[in-house]
Amino acid sequence: MSAPRRQIVELAYHLARHGEDPLSPASLAVTEGRIRWYQEIGSTSCGDLLHCVAEACGYRGVALNRGDSWESEVNLSRWFVPPFAHGGTRIWRPTIDQIKPGDFLCLDYESPRAHGCVLIANNTDWITTADFGQPGGHVYADQRVYRDRKSLVFRGRRIDCAIDVDTLPWAEAAMTVFDFCAEHNVPLEPYTPLEYL
Repeated sequence: MSAPRRQIVELAYHLARHGEDPLSPASLAVTEGRIRWYQEIGSTSCGDLLHCVAEACGYRGVALNRGDSWESEVNLSRWFVPPFAHGGTRIWRPTIDQIKPGDFLCLDYESPRAHGCVLIANNTDWITTADFGQPGGHVYADQRVYRDRKSLVFRGRRIDCAIDVDTLPWAEAAMTVFDFCAEHNVPLEPYTPLEYL
């Protein structure tokens, strides 16, 4: 089964755009309701977005951190920290031509500020990402990107690694935005399919 890049991009964009309010239906769906008490349990909701779209788009591997098996403080490590149990390829310090919309990015990997997000669009000068963890969602559109001596940098943060979603084992068909919203009681509203791919 091929990687569902388009569905990852469209779902991550939609959830981040409609999840800015931490208690919105979109935010509650991404965090499985944990956002209601995030200060008490320390939910790393930036990683919740990666797991949410991976599950919705058909990933069923052991790296998934959702549902009854959810564990605090492992959201990012399941994707980016060795040993890699997700069955895909992690690209260390990628170049701009090595990342594509739908890939999972880790910013500031070697820092306590490590952050995961989904790449929505890119070219040689800018990128757009869907992020959670402020708390809530946000789309960072058309952010300038450049390369320093070590890595790509945008929003003052290094893109230290990426997960190439083409290499993940996709076990089931991907949900559309409408399917996901209907299943998770997120208000159904029109959306425009993204043409980044």
